[in-house]
Amino acid sequence: MFLALVGFVLALLAAHTAGQIFGLRRRNLKHREKLFSELGVEDASKKKIIGFFHPYCNAGGGGERVLWAAISATQRKEPDIISVVYSGDTDTTKEKIIDKVKARFDIELSPKSLYFVFLESRHLVEDSTWPRFTLLGQSLGSMYLVWEAMSILIPDLFI
Repeated sequence: MFLALVGFVLALLAAHTAGQIFGLRRRNLKHREKLFSELGVEDASKKKIIGFFHPYCNAGGGGERVLWAAISATQRKEPDIISVVYSGDTDTTKEKIIDKVKARFDIELSPKSLYFVFLESRHLVEDSTWPRFTLLGQSLGSMYLVWEAMSILIPDLFI
């Protein structure tokens, strides 16, 4: 029964994903153009996008420090790279996150090469959403959350 349920859910996700593939490339080009426009990038042909998947990027713990240190180092050493953070922190803004990172970790971030994709389905990876079969639910929820992220913007490198 359990395997049948998992198979059914995976089949639904696969069918839905297959339906999205045909328009995905076209939509991704539009989303990339929007990103470059919002950041004021004039020559986008030289730019590469690194995506950092961190649904709780604004939590302020040790994992977040590693994330922001990596992005800060990337900004200093690779000026042609745009860092995109896929975050479930929908109740904040880019400016507030940058200010919090500076105050909490004393890490400088440049808003000119940092972009946020805010994800609406973060609740699917929270343990409170899954009172039974918590790890299975969170695993399926994280697959959906990554699908949501890739539906919005596909980076050149996804971490």
